[in-house]
Amino acid sequence: MTLPGASAPLKQATLEALGYGMNQTELSPEVRLAAVKALYNALDFAESNFANEMERNYIMKVICDTAVSNAVKGDEEPVALQAVEFWSAICDEEIALQDEYEGSDDGNSTIHFRFIEKALPSLVPMLLETLLKQEEDQDQDDNVWNISMSGGTCLGLIARTVGPSVEKLAPLVQAGLDFLLNTMNDSNSQVKDTTAWTLGRVFELLHSPAGANPIINNSNLPRYEDAESMSSVLTPYLPNVIAALLNAADRADTTHFRLRASAYEALNEIVIIQKLSSTDAKSIIAQTADQLMTLFLRVFACHSSTVHEEAMLAIGALAYATGVVGDICRALEDKILPFCDRIMTVLLKDLSNSMLNRSVKPPIFSCLGDIALAIGENFEKYLPYAMPMLQGAAGLLGTLDQSDDDMVDYGNQLRRGIFEAYSGILQGIKGPKAQLMIPYATHLLQFTEAVFKDRSRDDSVTKSAVAVLGDLADTLGTSSKGLFQTHLFHVEFLRECLDSDDEVRETASWAQGMINQAVVS
Repeated sequence: MTLPGASAPLKQATLEALGYGMNQTELSPEVRLAAVKALYNALDFAESNFANEMERNYIMKVICDTAVSNAVKGDEEPVALQAVEFWSAICDEEIALQDEYEGSDDGNSTIHFRFIEKALPSLVPMLLETLLKQEEDQDQDDNVWNISMSGGTCLGLIARTVGPSVEKLAPLVQAGLDFLLNTMNDSNSQVKDTTAWTLGRVFELLHSPAGANPIINNSNLPRYEDAESMSSVLTPYLPNVIAALLNAADRADTTHFRLRASAYEALNEIVIIQKLSSTDAKSIIAQTADQLMTLFLRVFACHSSTVHEEAMLAIGALAYATGVVGDICRALEDKILPFCDRIMTVLLKDLSNSMLNRSVKPPIFSCLGDIALAIGENFEKYLPYAMPMLQGAAGLLGTLDQSDDDMVDYGNQLRRGIFEAYSGILQGIKGPKAQLMIPYATHLLQFTEAVFKDRSRDDSVTKSAVAVLGDLADTLGTSSKGLFQTHLFHVEFLRECLDSDDEVRETASWAQGMINQAVVS
């Protein structure tokens, strides 16, 4: 094969000889194994063949055709895992080919052999069998990787590769929805876990209330007389859903922090004010506000009462809890006031804790702004404690390593959190007690100027910085005239933002109007 001038038919015949018996027509597994070994032993001499596209493609075609075997069904899990991993790798390659040649004629050429599509009749039943091989305690071990998990991942990749359409899937899901909902009552926790994951994927990928094939509609949910006045078809179920999530987060029979984090994440999605009408949000959330606050305060403390590894797992729950507190503040407004002393105590304690993972601090700052916006001038008592924290965090930004991309990203998160805190405090304190913010205004403008000069800031930071300038002018009014005349950087900053994208430009235009009004008055 390596002789100069060797013809293509000769090379192909040689390859066929080396791998003879590997194809599907050979029924004897011993013959097929011997053929595979023959080809494997020849690979050391095949470098030049793999350098040739035609020969390389032929070799791989023979191997792929042969790989549909009983390896996955055997009792040797390491072998089965490798076999499934092989097909996952093929899926990755075919997905990449489809992305690369999407919309072009090359996508249907010999470049793309569509091995997965051809292997579907044998491959899918085999992989479905792997889903039955779950270990009893696998849901309690985040590090486990067994044949059922590998098979499930491969099935997902196959679905992406062959691309079943929403139009084809939706009727099948609608037909099986009752079965899935009933399976959520199964006595086996793994069955319920798998079903819940499946339902989550259904809503993530298929459900669209305004689409042609909504999964949830009035035909499979009970009808309500006031359906048209509801903000969502799920609104009647919210009290029970929230109660169930609170119970899940407070379960004493589990040490798995992922359950608590997932419960808070779900709450975070449910209580967002934009997803419910104002009346719905206040009435439903108010019913469980006491229980919510008690749980969140307990989560805030969990990082100091566990070992290091478990504390790292709890960080997600802590961040979710912080976000939910902010959402509830926006929903309940001043009704959150009775809880604020305890909430502010734990938030400020966490901000001063050097052992707390840094990723939790930006959402805590944002939460301070939500609290201030909710309780208005009542935030006065917290100013002497919150403002030094904001100023200290602003000073910390100058020490971050700008050559480290992760640190640059964290710096932007922290800046955004600080600005969101200032915006909430300024808007909340606006009115008779607005003058309380004057001692902090100079530092705020100096910090904003430093951010303006920092080219590593992203658009979200730019928008939040410009919003703070407008909030400062709006809150202090004519009292901010001298400040803006002294710190003239805002002129160039706003000019730059007015030439930016729509969202930043709109915020800058509003801020410009507030500043002009304060300076000209």
